[in-house]
Amino acid sequence: MPFSWIIKHWVGIFHTLTRTTTILTHWYLLPEYRFTVIPFAIVLIYILTLIILKNRRRTVKKRPYYRG
Repeated sequence: MPFSWIIKHWVGIFHTLTRTTTILTHWYLLPEYRFTVIPFAIVLIYILTLIILKNRRRTVKKRPYYRG
């Protein structure tokens, strides 16, 4: 959450909420597969977050006031 505030982007909030709800859902719905499904879900959420951040960086660089 602090990361979203620092970079002024919604991706951190998305990551936090999605990861929390996904882990809780899988924990209760698939108890026999907890240690397989949950790590896989976390990796997928991180991949999605990285893709969003990569696309954000391209968008920010195209802005005329970007100095980086």
